[in-house]
Order: sequence, then structure tokens, then C-alpha cells
Amino acid sequence: MNNAELQFWGTPEAMAAFVRRTRRPGEGPRGYDSRHDFEFAVIFAEELGEAGETLLAELMKMKEASEAAEPMLEVTAHELVAV
Repeated sequence: MNNAELQFWGTPEAMAAFVRRTRRPGEGPRGYDSRHDFEFAVIFAEELGEAGETLLAELMKMKEASEAAEPMLEVTAHELVAV
């Protein structure tokens, strides 16, 4: 963590706790869900600037892992016409 991040978050554990409360891309809410949406967390990290650099990197890792685990099905124009 850089100095701005340490000043904002206090400890790496505080930032990690925020990341754990973030709903990953494609993950729907389960009942009462107080976790932050992924998109909100990304915007928050971008607005923090230097204090959000590590957070933004962790969020992007989460997104890549989520997309790798659940590949998107691509439908071609030919398949749409066939249906």
C-alpha cells in the first residue's frame, strides 16, 4: 500500500474487509444483501485516486477471475436467425 492508501484505509485489513463486502460481477444478491455492488466499488476506487490504487487492482483481479470462471456465451447472427 502507498502512503495515501495507508492514510485513507488505516490498515491493509480495512481495505481487504471492504473488498470482501463487494459483490463480484455476475453474482446476484442472496436475500438481504448489504454488500456494495462491484460497479460502485470501482467508481469509489477511481474517485479515491492514489488512495484507491490497490483497491482498484484487487477489484479488477476479482472481475477477471469471475469472467474466467463463467465464460460468456456468444450468439452469432446465424444462430439468432435459426431460432
